[in-house]
Amino acid sequence: MTYCLTVTNKCNWNCEYCISDTHNNNRIYEDALDLVKTIPDNSNVAISGGEPGLLTQEQLMKIILLLKDKNSIISIKSNGQIFKHKEVLKEIDSIQYHCSENLDINDIVIKDYKDLTKFLVVVTDNNIHNLRNFLEYHNDIEIEIIPSVFIKPLSKKNLILLYKEFKEYFNNIDDIFKERSKVHKI
Repeated sequence: MTYCLTVTNKCNWNCEYCISDTHNNNRIYEDALDLVKTIPDNSNVAISGGEPGLLTQEQLMKIILLLKDKNSIISIKSNGQIFKHKEVLKEIDSIQYHCSENLDINDIVIKDYKDLTKFLVVVTDNNIHNLRNFLEYHNDIEIEIIPSVFIKPLSKKNLILLYKEFKEYFNNIDDIFKERSKVHKI
């Protein structure tokens, strides 16, 4: 079983599809410390937020060392802020790097941690116009692409564009398209 451990609600992004409340409950970190005690030994734990990389390295290390004492497999979901915490990166098993706020090809993709990192892009109406350039620029890394279909769905026009022009990037595009077509009556 994988446990999702929210360590902060603070975030430096304001993604239109985010389901996290990034403006309330400042006690999340202290609550996370208490929750670590309830996680069974040998568990998979995904540290998330908000943006975990906005915590101090000391705060993150305290949680990670508690989880390491429980022999946990630790992943962190981050928009890239985690890469400034070099000591943390030495202690975790994987990173889900959410690199999709605007798909600016000038964004720094941290290739030093390529083996540790799963790259994730959420496609929205606001960033689909940058998708092809982004994928071509970062063609040396494997990127998981997820269309925004649940929180703030892609428009019908952009969903069809995604299906026709980017089908080769998705393993499950047919399933996603069928599910979304129920909503749009495509």
